[in-house]
Amino acid sequence: MYMPIRLTVFFFLIGILPLTGQIVINEIAVKPNPSASDNCVQSLKDCGASTCGSEYAELYNNSDCPVDIGCYIFISESFDGARDGAFRFPSGTVVPARGFISVGGPNSGASINLFTYCSNNHMLTNNARWYLDNGDAWVALYDASGTLVDAVFWTANAGESAKWPSDSDLDDTPPWIPSATASSCPTVASLSRPAATIGSGANQIEYAGVNPTLGNVLERTVDGGGTWAIGVGTINNCNGACVVVGSCAPLPIELYTYDVTAAEKSVRLEWITQSEVNTDFFKIERSADGEQWMSIGRVEAQGSSQYMVHYTFDDIDAIEGLSYYRLTSIDLDGAVSYKGVRSVEAHNELVVYPNPTKDELFIRNNGELSLGNIFVMDVYGRVIWQFYSEQEELKIETNGWKSGVYYLITGSGKSYCVLKEE
Repeated sequence: MYMPIRLTVFFFLIGILPLTGQIVINEIAVKPNPSASDNCVQSLKDCGASTCGSEYAELYNNSDCPVDIGCYIFISESFDGARDGAFRFPSGTVVPARGFISVGGPNSGASINLFTYCSNNHMLTNNARWYLDNGDAWVALYDASGTLVDAVFWTANAGESAKWPSDSDLDDTPPWIPSATASSCPTVASLSRPAATIGSGANQIEYAGVNPTLGNVLERTVDGGGTWAIGVGTINNCNGACVVVGSCAPLPIELYTYDVTAAEKSVRLEWITQSEVNTDFFKIERSADGEQWMSIGRVEAQGSSQYMVHYTFDDIDAIEGLSYYRLTSIDLDGAVSYKGVRSVEAHNELVVYPNPTKDELFIRNNGELSLGNIFVMDVYGRVIWQFYSEQEELKIETNGWKSGVYYLITGSGKSYCVLKEE
């Protein structure tokens, strides 16, 4: 049963808009064990071998807000071009606040296994095998518009930072990036080699140092920091210390959003966790006065996760008028944590459904004088749909929208978050 979700545009625009500088390349496994000459080990992916690949690159979000990197492009460049590759992150890929995401081979432990993208339009390489060069090479991250987000290079010998960009072993022109006129989510087939080079300077590309010894990685000594060193590798985890207040140990549960929405006699609770550790289940309670509480249901938790998890609960016997809902998490060890109380009126609301949506979205007017001028924005703030309506119910065709988060705003100023699924 689909029910509406009501969230404010302001929160999500602050929360997941991609902002250059928030996402950095944080750790690079250039030469994993056990042998530098073993092609099966020394690969980001090999489309001819599903079990080969221990190399990886890790990204870190150094901000307090989740960042949507859907359609960003990760690339690597080698001195002769034979090992170049590009990967486009799928729509809706989100890096949690102070969190990690990684790309790599099946044996790397990366959160995104590149081999699984061998047969679709997310990856472009010169050969079936894509690997990071053990000599002079570099990697970079671009957003969907072709703007450089971060870039890092390394060399075969120590102390060779001056090689960039003049040395012939380091080609400072990216192999494939989106053009300035690219669509909001370009396919890798549309990527091209630009005329402009990356350029020099710490604001363009960083020097990570000498290629590490076998089994070690190049990593920022502090996640998101500006100093690089050779380390043992801690994929999807802190490199000794994260740039946060306190330790890098995750809280038992980090709540990203918690909202309650009314639709006639039904009420939907919706919450998103940013991370979980040993969470057993969520308990939902209802109250007519905010003092006397009654348990009305439970939702099983993910358990442990470093990624965003979306939960919903529908109260089909909602109280008419004002009521209160309390969300509580219970851990596997029995620990109880109250996540907050929300109040809601079970009538006189604008209804937006189904949400998440696939092919069509309905807006039903249950009390506003008029819908007026309605428009929909994507996460970049671009208006993708606009219409003026005095009808009680309006249907929007959404089958042409790309998957991800959108914001619907009515003429009265009410705003709603809409999730588009494939």
